[in-house]
Amino acid sequence: MLATGALGVGVNVDSILWVFHWGLPTGMIEFDQEVGRGGRGGEVVRSVMLLSESMLRQQLGARPSRLEQNQAGLRNFITTLGCRRKEISLFLGGEIEVHDCEEINGEVCDRCGGVMSEMEKEIRGITDAEQVRMENTWLMKAGYIGKAAQT
Repeated sequence: MLATGALGVGVNVDSILWVFHWGLPTGMIEFDQEVGRGGRGGEVVRSVMLLSESMLRQQLGARPSRLEQNQAGLRNFITTLGCRRKEISLFLGGEIEVHDCEEINGEVCDRCGGVMSEMEKEIRGITDAEQVRMENTWLMKAGYIGKAAQT
């Protein structure tokens, strides 16, 4: 199935395992709604956001204080070096309800898994994998990060 963001609330389609975002969603609320279309039957869902280099640079350079709250939440989600789940949780639940991958014992997000695209590394000026600071080092210690992610 291929759908736009118009696949609305209340529409339940089983077996959606991947959600691709071509470009930037309008904001964090819309992103969360789009991702929420998947996994209605309890399946693990992968979400991929496809951004051009200019879109990523724009997000990295944007000041959250100058953005509307919904857009700032999405910007923080995109640019964080920490757990992406934590950014969603912070936006939706505020300071009271912040959860990361470890706390919910869920699938690991790309950041907790030590993954960063080559384009993002280049834009951020990261030349050595050791320079990528991830908040959840417990994953490496626990052996959850595979050899490919550790190199």
